[in-house]
Amino acid sequence: MCGSLLSGSIHNVRRGADGKSLRKSVRYPFGSRHTKCKARKKRQIKRRRRLLMVNVNYREVKRKAAVGERIKIVAAGYTGGHYENGDVFTITRIDHDGYTRFMGRKDYEFLAHDREYVVLEPITAVASPLSVDPLYAAFRQFVVDNAAAIRAILPELESQVSPPSPAPLFTVTDGKLAPITPKLTRAQVIAKATADVAELLRIGGDSSSDLPEGTPFENTFYKAEFHVNRDKRAVTALIRYVYGDTAEVRAKAIAKCSPADVFHAEIGKAIALRKALGLAVPTEYTDAPQPEKAYAGAVIRKVSGAYVGETRVIASRPSPYPASYGLTNGMNTAIINCAIIDDTDVDYGAVEAKEAA
Repeated sequence: MCGSLLSGSIHNVRRGADGKSLRKSVRYPFGSRHTKCKARKKRQIKRRRRLLMVNVNYREVKRKAAVGERIKIVAAGYTGGHYENGDVFTITRIDHDGYTRFMGRKDYEFLAHDREYVVLEPITAVASPLSVDPLYAAFRQFVVDNAAAIRAILPELESQVSPPSPAPLFTVTDGKLAPITPKLTRAQVIAKATADVAELLRIGGDSSSDLPEGTPFENTFYKAEFHVNRDKRAVTALIRYVYGDTAEVRAKAIAKCSPADVFHAEIGKAIALRKALGLAVPTEYTDAPQPEKAYAGAVIRKVSGAYVGETRVIASRPSPYPASYGLTNGMNTAIINCAIIDDTDVDYGAVEAKEAA
């Protein structure tokens, strides 16, 4: 126990004239007994935390924690030694400023910003309905009783059925394995860009959120202003550093659409905003797939036939002619005579709902 004399310690005993001990002091060559007790207590706490996680599966969710929920530190900031990445704690309360509070390593209540942790949500295992199905039990017993015969005919069955080859999960780039991520549709890229802009604007006005460490606007209040020029197919983002009653422009970036690409204002905003904030621009934005078809609201340019070079807008009404678009000016035009140049006003959510119906 921590209160007992440790092996290897040096004991000095002073005795009075009557032979009784007046004071006993202990010197520890490798640190004080108090330090050793604290270290042992810290190991016991870590062991208890690990035991609490045994036989329980958790998913990591990036959101604000509630009282009683468990959190895992993944992006520790200035901690004062109270916690570090990988530590798991239980939220004890939410203070009046909205910060989450928990008991840190030194048994002091401490707080964590929302950006520093993920919430551990327990995953409840669901029993398979097959486990209680009598038909499944009978089939399973049949397989067990006839295992040898089934194995004998498996090669014949495999030659008759050729399952499709699974899609590769990795590719080799410069001699290194790199994961293959599914390519997003244009509608998904637009939705991602819109959400990305909203999140970056939220961070600029939130005291508990911040941009990545080392970026120009880290730990800074800012707001963004966008200027969309659809004629020039460009978006300009102005970043203003907000303090007091003033908001001076501190950064500017322009996203200009390539002549070979279709312009969309939301994708342009995401690219310009990230460039202005000094953040990396995802390749999903710069290499977004082009629309395969012009839907209502899309702007087209005549590339052949009559009125070459002029622009038109696709109407919601269908064309009465095959392989043609209906236009908002009441006219119709053949698809082969047109090139899509702008789909900012296309409602892809409505398009997907209509095609799924």
